[in-house]
Amino acid sequence: MLFTVLLVLSVQLLNVNSLPGFYIEHLSPIVKEPMEKCLGKYSLKIVEDELESTLIDLDDPPKKIECFLHCFLEEVGVMDNLEIDQEFLEVAIGLLVRRTKGKESQQAKERDLNTCFENIKGDKCERAFAFFKCINLDEIEMISDGE
Repeated sequence: MLFTVLLVLSVQLLNVNSLPGFYIEHLSPIVKEPMEKCLGKYSLKIVEDELESTLIDLDDPPKKIECFLHCFLEEVGVMDNLEIDQEFLEVAIGLLVRRTKGKESQQAKERDLNTCFENIKGDKCERAFAFFKCINLDEIEMISDGE
């Protein structure tokens, strides 16, 4: 369940300063409490209307979005300062690969994910944002291709 929440959250965080209220209301307390704590810490808000939010630049996101992600990942036990939990990473890769159809496509997806995760660098906040970009490679590529 945590991975699914992270996936939904990461897609929603392509919108700066907000998360639609619907997602927050239906989250498990295990995820909701850390999310609310970190939203407050970085002065991010929950909005009821997705139209109130603005797309962020994936190549230069606001620092508070990166740091919110780090705070959240650390609170739920996925990150410890600079390090991403390896067991969680293996589960995430497995789930993302299984969503891909065809053996060759799955192997390519696994290679792409491993390469992405291996190239995560920067401070703890930048690393958290890079992690979210990695688990959303398909969505980010669709956005990039559409421009």
